[in-house]
Amino acid sequence: MQKNALSAVISLMTRMKVLVAAFFGTLVYVFISVGFGPEGFWAVSQLEEQKQMITANLQSIQQINDGLKIEFQGLRTDPDVIAAYAKKLGYKKENEKLIRLQGLSSPTEFVPETGTPMILGKINYVPEWLCKISGLCIFCFFMAIFAMQDLRKRLQQKRTVNLYYENTQRAF
Repeated sequence: MQKNALSAVISLMTRMKVLVAAFFGTLVYVFISVGFGPEGFWAVSQLEEQKQMITANLQSIQQINDGLKIEFQGLRTDPDVIAAYAKKLGYKKENEKLIRLQGLSSPTEFVPETGTPMILGKINYVPEWLCKISGLCIFCFFMAIFAMQDLRKRLQQKRTVNLYYENTQRAF
């Protein structure tokens, strides 16, 4: 009866050690995955920064687009705007006379602003497989610690039994 109780306690302790090691392995996996994984806080914060940069660039491009729409509408309907652009391009009216001054550069080509291209960086994160491997390593680490504790207890029990046996031998 006592042997069955002892084996039940040992079995329960072994199960508890495995469960504790599995708990800590899972805890490490979840911590790394939630904090630094592909969909973790670190990756999401990087995506938010990129979203803000894209939004700012989009607003800049939208302002350029609005200005170009106004200029286009003016070129379609307003003769004064058409004349101003024609003068920028070097054209003149029939009754106008041009005087060329030496030393001045010729009119430059008109190029509307188009905005700046954006190059977004790659999102940094800890891959899922590395999160899983780190959880598994922590599980193995705790199992090794528990195994070393059991080995130490067994060696200590052996020493105690040997000391008891030596003391009883000396007594006789």
